[in-house]
Amino acid sequence: MSLRTWVFAAYMLYPVLHVGDDLEKDYLAARAVGMHALLFDPDGKAAHAAAERGVPASDVIRSLAEVPSRIDELLGAAV
Repeated sequence: MSLRTWVFAAYMLYPVLHVGDDLEKDYLAARAVGMHALLFDPDGKAAHAAAERGVPASDVIRSLAEVPSRIDELLGAAV
């Protein structure tokens, strides 16, 4: 099995969560390829633009401390 095939198979078996602070390059790009994504917006400046692009408010986080609980939610949904 090639590495590419193995990576794809692993991706299909396990949920992937991408966390980033750039609406286009992080959140929208990850969603475009089927990944779960969170937009890290600590100062709240991206929330309006994110909402205009259809990003659910629940996908915008203000603190990285929110990530572990979101991973738990993701894993719970995957089981």
